[in-house]
Amino acid sequence: MRAITLGLALCLAACSGSEQAETEAPEETVTAEAAATAFDGGSTIGTFEAVSTDGTKLTQTTSEDGTIVSVNEDGASVAGTYTMGDGKFCITNEGEDGPACFTYSDLKDDGSWTATNVDDSTDVWTVSRMTE
Repeated sequence: MRAITLGLALCLAACSGSEQAETEAPEETVTAEAAATAFDGGSTIGTFEAVSTDGTKLTQTTSEDGTIVSVNEDGASVAGTYTMGDGKFCITNEGEDGPACFTYSDLKDDGSWTATNVDDSTDVWTVSRMTE
């Protein structure tokens, strides 16, 4: 968690040369958790298209509560959970023993990026954020 102190803003306002009241406002501290971001800099919450090197396509929808739903081209879906940390995006699908973790690289001009499975370097996907 990161604490953001409003005291700096008060100091900047006081130092700007404008007239200030003689009483100082009490310093206020606001604590906010840094929001996780996807490789493109946007939120991890949303809908993404993932295309593997063999042409397999998935639509993946992530939610704020840490759940993910992956839908293949035939409309079959698999629910699961996801986490993001240590430079990895990890998905645990229902019925699987453990997560599949991916690292991201190669942000392209079109906003897509490459996701590579950390345990299988041949499992490579191109991921794109879908517009809502």
